[in-house]
Amino acid sequence: MLKLDNENAELYSMGRCGTKSISHHILGYSYSDIFNDVTNQNRFMFFVSPENIIENNKTQILVLRNPIERFMSGHQLWIEQSHLDHPQYDSYEKFMIYHGAPFLHRLDTSINFKILRFEKLADYVPHINRDPALTDRKFTDSLYDWNQEEELYRVLIESKEELSPEEFHRCFS
Repeated sequence: MLKLDNENAELYSMGRCGTKSISHHILGYSYSDIFNDVTNQNRFMFFVSPENIIENNKTQILVLRNPIERFMSGHQLWIEQSHLDHPQYDSYEKFMIYHGAPFLHRLDTSINFKILRFEKLADYVPHINRDPALTDRKFTDSLYDWNQEEELYRVLIESKEELSPEEFHRCFS
C-alpha cells in the first residue's frame, strides 16, 4: 500500500485508488516519479504491507474504492500498459497484488481508520486523473474470491467515520 504520513496523519491507499493524484497533492510530486527511477535508493519508501499497519495516535486515513471497480481498472491497465516500462511486474498476478487484487482481508479492520471514499476524491484533491468510463468494461475474474472483499468494503464504509475534506486539508496542509 501507498503510505503518506506526517506529524498529523497517515494515509493509506492501494493502487488504482487515486494514489498518484493524492501523492502529487500532498508531496508536490507523484510517488511514481521516484518509484519508476530504478536508480533511486528511496524508491520503496512510500510502501507498506497492509498487514504491517498498526493503530497509533495519529489520524489514520484509508482510501477505499469499490473492490470490483478497482479490479476492473487494474485489469484494464494491465491490458493497456507497456510492461517493458515496469519489469518488476513480469506476471499478471504480481501486477494485480497492488493494482486490483483483494487486500482488505489483509488489514486489521479494528484500526480506527477514517475513510476517504474514492468516488469523492475530487472533493479532497484538485486535478485528479480519472480512468476512462468503466461502462465498456466487463467484470470477468476467476482468480479471486470477491465475497469477503465486498463484505469488508461494505462493513468499513458503514462502520468507519468518513473523513471530511476540511480535516484532510488540516492533516496535509
